[in-house]
Amino acid sequence: MSNAVPLCITIDHERICAWAERFDARPTMPTPENRSYPIAFTIGSPGPGLIEVTWDEFLSAFDGANVAFVYPEAAPDWPPDPTYQFVSLAALPEFTASRKATLIGSAI
Repeated sequence: MSNAVPLCITIDHERICAWAERFDARPTMPTPENRSYPIAFTIGSPGPGLIEVTWDEFLSAFDGANVAFVYPEAAPDWPPDPTYQFVSLAALPEFTASRKATLIGSAI
């Protein structure tokens, strides 16, 4: 039996918004002078170089960045985990080949 936490890889906007709501995370983007990454979430006040944006702005930037949202899927016996990352779709060939909006598994 594995202790691996299942990962969720998704491009589904509703699932991304639900994750953010669960952790009270707000969509943010870097300020124009700090464009080292296209999008992020903020839990608490936005840090230096970030501004809070609307969901429409965030999801448009998400789609334009050609990335997937990856996070640990909550399991009944594990505490919720607010960690996440945005991963280039080019680095996820199995996900892209699946033609699904979401994949969940421990060996994605």
